[in-house]
Amino acid sequence: MASVVSRVVKTVRNHWKKSVFGCVAVAYGTQYATNLYKTETLRREYCQEALKYGMKSIQLTQRPRKVMVFLNPAVSRGKGVKLFEKNAAPILNLAGIQIDVVKLEYEGQAKQLLTVLEKDETDAIIVAGGDGTLLETVTGIMRKKDKAFCQNITLGVLPLGRTNRFARRLFGEDPNQVRFIMDAAMAVVEATVKPVDVLEIKAEDGKDTYALSGLQLGVYNDAEERKSKYWYFGPLKSRWTYLRTGMNKWPPDVKLDMEYIPAMVPLRIKRVLTEEKVKEIEQRNKWSLFSFFYKSRIPPKDEDYEEVYQITEEDWVKRELSTVELTVMSSNYYEGPNKSLQIGIGPTSPSKTEVIEEGWRRIKSKSLLFGTEQNEHLKAHKIRLKPEKKEGQQMWFNVDGEAFESCPVEMTLLKNKLKMFWRQNPSYTTPLTVGTNAS
Repeated sequence: MASVVSRVVKTVRNHWKKSVFGCVAVAYGTQYATNLYKTETLRREYCQEALKYGMKSIQLTQRPRKVMVFLNPAVSRGKGVKLFEKNAAPILNLAGIQIDVVKLEYEGQAKQLLTVLEKDETDAIIVAGGDGTLLETVTGIMRKKDKAFCQNITLGVLPLGRTNRFARRLFGEDPNQVRFIMDAAMAVVEATVKPVDVLEIKAEDGKDTYALSGLQLGVYNDAEERKSKYWYFGPLKSRWTYLRTGMNKWPPDVKLDMEYIPAMVPLRIKRVLTEEKVKEIEQRNKWSLFSFFYKSRIPPKDEDYEEVYQITEEDWVKRELSTVELTVMSSNYYEGPNKSLQIGIGPTSPSKTEVIEEGWRRIKSKSLLFGTEQNEHLKAHKIRLKPEKKEGQQMWFNVDGEAFESCPVEMTLLKNKLKMFWRQNPSYTTPLTVGTNAS
């Protein structure tokens, strides 16, 4: 025995490089095999849970639930299809749900499809992608002229992207991507629905955008947009971006005019008929036998009316701002009965060290960050922003993780406008930090 041990020790001493490499390879292989086994076990458990729903009987006159999946294959560096087919599709199929998968091939395709999609074609729309796919789908739904479609359709999210900001709000901050996706798929299976608010962003060009999280602009947002230019720094590119920011002209403030209606101002709500609804009602009366024989008009239905705020110029508060950061957060990130938009206004002239340290702090978090606790915080019903840009200057809004060139906008909170699938008790949850860091 002693001779065997001595030979092993001698071999390791004489070939120590090969021995170290072999130990590392064995350790890595063992860890990989263990993680693979745990992942497959986790998938099996979720599939068994989904199968219980699929085994339930339905009436002869009923049809299985039908959902349409908008799948973005390009997310997660082209792994979108693989993530969906391995983690979400088996759960939906075993639950007896009929799925129609639409693979998105270009930006804006989801919005185009939604212009022609009818409610009777699907029971729900599932967004399998990242922040951009979700933003595009929500915008497409809210732009539809058929308001009944918006009220009746249910929206689901399968977080296949890199950040998945709003999905983290629905299902918690899960570090395990496979479990994160499967929790989202189980939310569709369980069909637990909650209403969510929508942030309407009206631009001068008439191309309205509808978001679920919020809007950001300023030095930190600009740094995030620039960091891809420093790809040659590898994992240090984000830290270098903020160091480079400190070398530029200082302070890197943003100047803009802001008008807002404080949340404390009681707004009057009026029910009105839009021009589109008036034309629709006239068309309805034109072809109605009741109107033809009795020369009477069919009165408008309750769903024909829309609630609008009665606002006067005296309600608006005007401010000229010079700040390194401005954030507008949706009420979806706050609990409470009095829903409003949360405005965060950063300092005018922070030191370079403060900006760099804050930027580095944000690098460590994958959560959706809206400013800091030191920012000035306001609550509002509506907001108008008009950035001041110098000739040739580029300035960007970050809306739900997507970049838009800045322009004058008006933002309004639309309460309970969409229905979304969610899980009350996902397998992994973290508490929501109210204030600056919303997961």
